[in-house]
Amino acid sequence: MIGKCKAIAHGSTALDYIFREGKLGYRLAFHNLCSREPKTIYEEMKVVNDYNSRCRNKFLRIEIGIAPQDEKKLPVSELMGIAHLFAKRMGLDNHQWVAVTHKDTDNRHIHIIANRISLYGEVYDTTFVSNRAARVAEEISRLDYRKGGQGGKEASESKSQSYERANKERDATNLLCSA
Repeated sequence: MIGKCKAIAHGSTALDYIFREGKLGYRLAFHNLCSREPKTIYEEMKVVNDYNSRCRNKFLRIEIGIAPQDEKKLPVSELMGIAHLFAKRMGLDNHQWVAVTHKDTDNRHIHIIANRISLYGEVYDTTFVSNRAARVAEEISRLDYRKGGQGGKEASESKSQSYERANKERDATNLLCSA
């Protein structure tokens, strides 16, 4: 699974693109939104956006590419789970976002358009956001989504391996310095 994310200013155009006839596969999720059509979703997001006049790129464009070997195994319900888990891990719980799949290429992929301004008026930090999206996608691809992202065998093994490799002397020094 591959994740990409970028802050954008053209939310209306991005929403029109993901809902374009011929490209649209499934409508997976509408988070903190009442509307179901691109124009009214944009207007709803704009109401929240207007609380912050200083931010320029007020939307996030996220793409999640599904590995070709996993495409056939993932029903729509699991794609919904992936979209929700991805947004949660990216810290978008208090933000408005919409997720859809596209069928315009050979590879199945999910598009998420999110409002950078939270429902509480806070701006989502986009420092290294593309790296963060890639890391979250990699983590999710190792999890068993059906169990709510509790982690599969590989996830627990990788955690124990990274802990064993830790420099014990450095860890002891850090504990002494923080005391």
